[in-house]
Amino acid sequence: MNIGSIANQLYNAINNQVNNTGSTDGAQLSQSSSDAMLKNGMSLLNDMNVGDIISGEIIKTDGNNILLSLGDNATLQATLNQGVNAAEGQLMTFMLKGNDGSKISLSPLYENLNSNPTVNAALSAAGLPETDKLQYMVRSMMEEGLPIDKQSLFNMNKAMNLNPNVDPLDLARMQRLNIPLTGDMVTQFESYKNFEHELTNAFSDISGSVGESLSMIMQNEGASESIGFFNDLMKILLPENEEAQAKSAVSDENPDGSAAIKGEVLKDVKALESDTEVLSKVSGDTEKTPVLSDKQLNSLAETLKQGGVSESFVKEIKSGGISQEELLKKLLNELERTDFEDKGGDKAKAMLLNKLTDNEGFRELLKDSLNKQWLLSPEEVAEDGKVTKLYEKLSEQVKQLTESLASQGRQETPVFQAANNVNQNLDFMNQINQAFNYVQIPLKMANGEETGELYVYTNKKSLAERDGDISALLHLDMEYLGPLDVHVTLNQANSVRTQFFLKDDSALDLIAQNIDILNQRLADRGYNMSAEFVNRDEKKSLIDNILENEGNVPVFSEFSFDARA
Repeated sequence: MNIGSIANQLYNAINNQVNNTGSTDGAQLSQSSSDAMLKNGMSLLNDMNVGDIISGEIIKTDGNNILLSLGDNATLQATLNQGVNAAEGQLMTFMLKGNDGSKISLSPLYENLNSNPTVNAALSAAGLPETDKLQYMVRSMMEEGLPIDKQSLFNMNKAMNLNPNVDPLDLARMQRLNIPLTGDMVTQFESYKNFEHELTNAFSDISGSVGESLSMIMQNEGASESIGFFNDLMKILLPENEEAQAKSAVSDENPDGSAAIKGEVLKDVKALESDTEVLSKVSGDTEKTPVLSDKQLNSLAETLKQGGVSESFVKEIKSGGISQEELLKKLLNELERTDFEDKGGDKAKAMLLNKLTDNEGFRELLKDSLNKQWLLSPEEVAEDGKVTKLYEKLSEQVKQLTESLASQGRQETPVFQAANNVNQNLDFMNQINQAFNYVQIPLKMANGEETGELYVYTNKKSLAERDGDISALLHLDMEYLGPLDVHVTLNQANSVRTQFFLKDDSALDLIAQNIDILNQRLADRGYNMSAEFVNRDEKKSLIDNILENEGNVPVFSEFSFDARA
């Protein structure tokens, strides 16, 4: 149930004056009175935490839309989206599921729908009080098929107390997926559920946090320490010999177990690469565009000139004598060669580094260099071993970065926190891979700025089953097409049934108009294709898709889906 706060949309739904007890007196409300009551309702919920319980009387219904009186001249307008029948005068109880400042989400508690004596009996047997929140906890565990014995309830109650702002239903879902209920895992689960899990965004956070981290170290530790930090950072993020680094990347035999992506994810990536041709053409035109605009390039050159870098190097930048692809590497080499002793020593160099990391052109060059390492073009995804090497390299670099900063006591720097978030994301993927073959592939699209995420996951429980239909689900986030889910089912007769789920009608029309091309290419390879196009208003998270499709048989390793078709 989602709560909106735009008062003028609610005024027409309010027909009665609500007093402090929540009853009606038949008086017509003024616009200002309704605004004040709605504001009071929103203020009341803004002071609550996720998981708190709230009750109220329904004083107006219009289809799925209701007006709820909370008492004390506070009302809320809401839309029921869970098929709950509500009637005027009915008292209902809800749990606060989320509040991002603009939208509040409430979930009707099950006691509104039916009474289950098993819930209270389980709490009583465990010696726990029969509170609304604990009753909701038990119902959530039952809904996810978890045991509700004494020890299980104690463990879940402990997890709730350690994560007071997390919906108990989310904790139950994690338990169902065998994901440890640790703080890091809970944070990542919430990120995946709230569409904040993309590796591409985390990569941008790393490159964007260098300047702030450098300034923090210079202020707290001094010029020479900030220079050392910058040099160490560049050596880790921009290794000169990537092939050598790939050979030294973490392997399955790494004894310390510290690498986030070794075990399950790498094995599953290799399986997917060997048995599946994933995606060779998505982006269309791949013509390269300059990393920096002329304005950014000139600004970078002026910053270097003012900082004491040789004029010959500055002129070479302005004249285009250095390609933008090589500019950052040569710039870092120039900084190493430049003698700052006659310009103020370490202090002068540290000040230049601060100005550089604050320069838009330098930040774009760093971001582009990292993207070249950590993003794949659609063509590269289809190359054997590319995805595996990407994860090995990413895992090793992030591991080096976090270990280096931690050994220096710099866990509070933004760059450590950004890198650690990537580390935790990889750890979370590893946990998902205990039950599902799942990999997130960060893609660099045609114009050099767009990024997409290709999710490929299969249910390991079904890997041994070789009869019947084979199903798979692909998810791709695109800047213009938006979120795209493609559910594919293949039977033993080589019949392929595909469902395309998109939010935008024009995107659906575009795919429908060109589906004959895909049909023909599949036919040429011996497949019979049928397609369905579905407009889905609500974007579904990876977690939602996994939970919804857990009972299906999504297997990639049984057949080779030729996506180039």
